[in-house]
Amino acid sequence: MNFAETGPKSQEGIVDPKLNDLRKIALGGVDSITSAIALSLKRAGYKGALYGVDSAAVITQAWNNGCVTDGGTEWKDALTNCKFVVLSRQSRNYRTRLAKVLELAEPETIILDASSVKGYAEEVIVASGREDIRHIGFFLVHEQDHATDDAKPSHFFFDGKTIILTPRSRTDLAAFKMLSAALETCGAKVIPMYPHAFYERLAMLDFVPDLLEFLELEAVLASTSADKITAEHLGQRLYARLKRLADLHQSPWHDSLIGTRSQIDCLLANIQLSIQTVREDLLAGSFEARVASVLAKGDYLHQQTIDAASDEIVVATKGDSRSCRRLLVCCRNPALW
Repeated sequence: MNFAETGPKSQEGIVDPKLNDLRKIALGGVDSITSAIALSLKRAGYKGALYGVDSAAVITQAWNNGCVTDGGTEWKDALTNCKFVVLSRQSRNYRTRLAKVLELAEPETIILDASSVKGYAEEVIVASGREDIRHIGFFLVHEQDHATDDAKPSHFFFDGKTIILTPRSRTDLAAFKMLSAALETCGAKVIPMYPHAFYERLAMLDFVPDLLEFLELEAVLASTSADKITAEHLGQRLYARLKRLADLHQSPWHDSLIGTRSQIDCLLANIQLSIQTVREDLLAGSFEARVASVLAKGDYLHQQTIDAASDEIVVATKGDSRSCRRLLVCCRNPALW
């Protein structure tokens, strides 16, 4: 991703915060991600206090794992003499939590927001009037593959992983640079993006397809009785899609939809127009060419996927010339594999 296109520009007069200058970091909810962030910052050189805000049992476990040095259940204690807050993925009420932090936070506090529900932060920050706060969204690419609450905390959790950081404005860029450097020191690849650009892509790839699939399911179930769906064919496919919808229904999916509703509305409007053109292409017999055009545009993504998934085979021949010749013949003739 081109930072010049998607990330905020630097601003003169902003003093870069230093990791070593921080004396206290508050973890708003202690889970696998906030624990990994805490351990990674320690690995990058942070030597101050780590204060966890969670239940007594969770704090005790985090202390045993070396993820916190102190903790409690009250935000007031956590945010006293604190300039850096990390918000966990899960919360009973994401908006209320952020609003509470903004109410109690010291001036120019940095908030690294790893909440699983996206898109609400701008509205809450504007309502609070806390434009001095440095808010940066944190998104772990393929988070569902890495972030489990029962994962053992590790200083090396982010090695080889990709993280998207979304500084809210140009004044947040200095804090972004500090965090980016610390995470890259720990082996992560960091991608900067504008929040709006990120939410637009998130809505396009996650929420809109799910909403369209919901409409399809609604239409199928409204027009087809259960006795006319064979379990061997349509029934299995329908069950899998209904199960996914049920899983989404039990997750913070609805809150995420609300948080990104403006982007979703724009995308749905574009899709509405596209559906009409698809109907016209089908009637005109030109839909095949349209599909070919989309596949051509996505060909480079397909090639990247193949390259990333390619296996590497190492053959030890110990310098034997006959083994080398046999290997060369096989490589030139895939039928011999």
